[in-house]
Amino acid sequence: MALVLPGFILFLIMVLAPLVLGAFYSFTDFDGLRPKFEFTGLANYAQAFRDVRVRGSVGVTLIIAIAAGVVTQVLGIALALALNQPSRITTALRTIVVFPMILSGVIVGFLWKALLNTDGVINQALGLFGIERILFLGQPVASLFTVIFVIVWHGLGFTTIVMLAGLAQVPRDLLEAARIDGANRVQLFRSVVFPMIAPAFTITSLVLVISLLKEFEHVATITAGGPAGATRTLTLKLIQDSQEPAYAAAQAVLMMLFIFAVTVVLVRPLQKRERNIL
Repeated sequence: MALVLPGFILFLIMVLAPLVLGAFYSFTDFDGLRPKFEFTGLANYAQAFRDVRVRGSVGVTLIIAIAAGVVTQVLGIALALALNQPSRITTALRTIVVFPMILSGVIVGFLWKALLNTDGVINQALGLFGIERILFLGQPVASLFTVIFVIVWHGLGFTTIVMLAGLAQVPRDLLEAARIDGANRVQLFRSVVFPMIAPAFTITSLVLVISLLKEFEHVATITAGGPAGATRTLTLKLIQDSQEPAYAAAQAVLMMLFIFAVTVVLVRPLQKRERNIL
């Protein structure tokens, strides 16, 4: 009990207390300055549902979560299959793939912004070959695709590592038996490999969905939600409204419920699939 107590106290102060206070203030007109405030009921929540920018940020968040999540999973599995052979080359390639993981989202964002800006390194290099500069960050659609690309690049190492760990648990004799029975590579992956790495797929899916629905660092440092709100996510919108603490708290509660609902919807089919496999 004594060993658990420090961690529990830290969790209580750093996580639970702010969560409860935030939910409490979301029903008030608290502005962070006046000591007195009044209860306003669901007024902040009603304002959030009427706010066009909130609805837009939900759409942007879902697009980023779905696109980046699917691409990261597919590429992660493909890379894991390609690197699942012990050799010096694959060891070096694993290091290269995993390297972005050690960088924070803020560093990654500033790095790619310096590369992809209008006057960035990539556009300057294109200019040397007489190629017109590309507005990676100056157009709504291009900016959104750029953010998704950076997120995938940053998170690909995590998915690849987990999938490699899952592939390590696939029995070699089972693979050999399937090959002897005449299974080709597609059949081998679909009927043997993928079912065996189902737990790894579930883990990466949940981690990716939760992190992508809370996406902030990459967007804030690369585009700051622009242009014209094309890359404004839920978390970024919440931070931008922090000058209205009660309204921001209401958005935070809604975001938490939204993430919880999406996670529950995702977990059920994944767990059902694993039970059917077992």
